[in-house]
Amino acid sequence: MVFFGPGAAVSSTSNTVMAPFDGVVLTVCPLDYAVEVKSSAGLRCRIKYGNDTQHLYGAQFSCSFKPGDKFSIKQPLFTINSAWLKQQGVANICIMTVLNAQALQGVMPTQRRHVEAAEDTLFSLYL
Repeated sequence: MVFFGPGAAVSSTSNTVMAPFDGVVLTVCPLDYAVEVKSSAGLRCRIKYGNDTQHLYGAQFSCSFKPGDKFSIKQPLFTINSAWLKQQGVANICIMTVLNAQALQGVMPTQRRHVEAAEDTLFSLYL
C-alpha cells in the first residue's frame, strides 16, 4: 500500500465515513474506495476505506458528492458495506493521509485506544 504523507489508519466497524472538517471534495475514486478533500484552511487529505480494493470495481461504494461539492464536519462523505468487504478479504480499516504535509507544523495523534466517528478527535494537525 502506498502512503503519500502523515496520517492515521483506524480499524472500523462502521459503514459510513464521516467528514473530519468543513471542506470541498477534490476527487471521488470509487475503484479505490476513496475521496480526496480539502479543508477550509487549505489542508488536502485522502480518505480511503480498505487496503487492496481495485479488483472490486467500486462495488458496495456509494458517494453522493462530486468534485467541487462542499461538505460540513461530521457529514457522511461516503458509505461502504463493511461486512461485504470483509467477506472479500478487504481489511476494515479507514486511512486518512495528509497530502500537503509541508503545510503542517506538527501532528499529534490521540492517546485513546478507541475513538467514535464524529465524536472523538483522532489526531490534531497544527498549521
